Parts: sequence; C-alpha cells; structure tokens
Amino acid sequence: MTTTTFKLPRQVEADPARRDAIARALTRDQRPLWQEGRMKIAHVSYTAELERALKIAIGAHQVERGLEGIETLLNAEQKGIQAVHEKKGTEPGPARISRLLILPDGCGERFYRTCETVLYRHQDRVLGLRLIDLAFEQLAEKLFKPDALVKALLISDKDAVANVLLALVAAQPSS
Repeated sequence: MTTTTFKLPRQVEADPARRDAIARALTRDQRPLWQEGRMKIAHVSYTAELERALKIAIGAHQVERGLEGIETLLNAEQKGIQAVHEKKGTEPGPARISRLLILPDGCGERFYRTCETVLYRHQDRVLGLRLIDLAFEQLAEKLFKPDALVKALLISDKDAVANVLLALVAAQPSS
C-alpha cells in the first residue's frame, strides 16, 4: 500500500507541505514485513519525536497493545461500520487512515505474517509502520516498563494518528 491508495487523516491533509513530507517518509523505505510478504509497509526510524507522540497517545488511552486484542478491536469496529452503512443504506466513503499499527523489529516470521493479514483485512483505514531500529524489548522499555511484552501497538484515535504521522517528519532519528 502506498500513499496514493489512501487518504491521510484530515489534520495531516490540511497542511500540504507536511502532508507531502509525511508521504515521502512513508514511501522512502517500503518493504515487506517478512521475507515472503506480499504487502510493503513503511519502515521508519524511532525518533525522540515519535517516542513523545506515542507516550502522549498512551497517556490518553489511545493505544491498544497485543495483536490478538488489536485484531479483535479492528474486527468489531469493522462490523460496526458495516452495520451503520447497512442501516442507512449507504456505501462506505473513500478510504482514510484512522489507525496505525506499529510494529518493532525482532519479532518472528509467524508474527509478521499475522500482522500482514490484519493489515490486508483493514487496509482501508489501518496503516502499518515497522520500526527499523528498535526491537520489541527496547520498545517496551522506552514506552512501558522493562518486563512488559509489546510486539504490536495500535494507535486507535485519529488525532493521535495524525500526531504520530507528524512526528515522523519532525526531526532526525534518536540514538
């Protein structure tokens, strides 16, 4: 999936310069999640600005952890969206990203295959980002606590999604 196949959040689209910078950041390094993957997703660096945006989203309870729970949530949301359209007799509008699935390095192929399946199923509103320089143990330590298990994060609020995307173009990678 590339930025030509979906719309970014309205907050991002409203500023053409930042929208274009984010589009470049999302397409600069697109690769499959795993060796035989079919879907290319953005591989991005973990920066201080990205960490700040993630911590704000976590503090505001706008982040879901764990792939099973994330998949359950996305499926329930999809059912709700479909039910609303059926009740109103309308068709869904153009796809717009409203969720981010953030994945660290260092996970197994089976995990990334499952992530790819989730991304395919919800590609109309979920964008995947893989952190190229941060293993899941490091992600847990930076955002939660050292013994936490964090292999997948879902940013589940459109404003938080916009803030995380804007953080991608705010500065250079942190050490």
